[in-house]
Amino acid sequence: MTIGQKTRTTVGGGGGGKSKMRSERAGLVLPVPRIENAMRARLARDHRVGGTTGVALTSAVEFCIVRLIGEANGEARRGHHKRMTQRDIMLAIARDPALDAVFGHIHFPKGGAVPTAAPAAYTKRRQARAAKSKRQQLRKQALADE
Repeated sequence: MTIGQKTRTTVGGGGGGKSKMRSERAGLVLPVPRIENAMRARLARDHRVGGTTGVALTSAVEFCIVRLIGEANGEARRGHHKRMTQRDIMLAIARDPALDAVFGHIHFPKGGAVPTAAPAAYTKRRQARAAKSKRQQLRKQALADE
């Protein structure tokens, strides 16, 4: 088998069954041979790659992509728009600590700045809102009593 060749195996052993690619057998969407070939191209000539290494790396990459797209989809929904943008991806990375550890150093063109505020600002805002709503309730009670 050469390095650029697609790997197909038969289901059920023997040679007469229907062949399946390794991506299908592993339940993955991304192509295992392409990622395995990219990995082999970046290794030195004397290094070897195990048979399941490509499948493991492909599943890890696919997991990261699925998580990133899920978080970015949540950001798009919070922004009340249907189309994901670079900003949604950037905000998803900034809000998730695990994604931020992996992708935090990446610059997104047209992504804007990540909004950051001190936690004290949030508590002051919450206290102000709570005081305002309490004043409104007292006014309503005073009007109802009259």
